[in-house]
Amino acid sequence: PPDFLDRQERYFERLLTLVQNGLSTTHAFQLLRNWSQGACVHILRATPVSPQWAESVDHQVVHAVRRLMGTGGAGALTPAFRDDQIRQIFLSLKHGGLGMGSATLRRHAAFVGAWEGGLAYVAEENHVPSVAQLRETWPALWAAFETADAGLAAQTSSSLTPHRWVKALQ
Repeated sequence: PPDFLDRQERYFERLLTLVQNGLSTTHAFQLLRNWSQGACVHILRATPVSPQWAESVDHQVVHAVRRLMGTGGAGALTPAFRDDQIRQIFLSLKHGGLGMGSATLRRHAAFVGAWEGGLAYVAEENHVPSVAQLRETWPALWAAFETADAGLAAQTSSSLTPHRWVKALQ
């Protein structure tokens, strides 16, 4: 999904232009938050994305925040953020953050969650009744499930039960 990064950058540029033409920074942050919470989620649910792609999405969000915080009409950048400040950008509003959505933090959960919820339908439509046949028929998809499971387990410090894929087929 490389074109997403171009579209996101254009959206952020338009937001900055709106601020320079009178839109309040508060409203611009709300629009940025709404974008970051939803724009790439469909991609994250549908296909496994590389860590580099997710980091690029997040980097653009951080860059947009820097530019909006530096706007006084000129759109200049604020000084670079420290790591703790970047984490605060993606921290929820109720926990004191800016509430921006992170592709890096969501990529595994979005992919696993979408497929756990939709696998039964896809498998039924394609006459794939078991996990064994799923592995054989779609080895790349199964590898993506395993990678996402491992990533999600690492992020949450918990173990995921592999037999849940059997249940997801039902």
